Amino acid sequence: MSPEEIRTFSERFRDPVCATAARDTYRTFLVREAPASIRKPEQRSVSLPIRALHGVDDFAIHRALAKKETTLAADYEIEYVEGCGHFIADERPDLVRDRLLSLAAETAGSF
Repeated sequence: MSPEEIRTFSERFRDPVCATAARDTYRTFLVREAPASIRKPEQRSVSLPIRALHGVDDFAIHRALAKKETTLAADYEIEYVEGCGHFIADERPDLVRDRLLSLAAETAGSF
């Protein structure tokens, strides 16, 4: 990210409401949701088609956790994106948009 992009992103956290919302979201995930998912892993299967993009340089989620064999989905495809990290929508919005449009065309009239 460029210094300008970092400044633009970080400026939002000067607003106490935004900062509190972000802090509380991550705190809830780390303190409640993550431990709960370890104690009682999800068993339900997803029937909707899932198309995932995973940045090869993702520092937060190892690619082994996103592979097809670890999903509970009937129709799951993953695309590994070189030169991209955890925030793929920010890093490659063009690719995300393209894949969303492809999924919309693929599933048009299905639901």
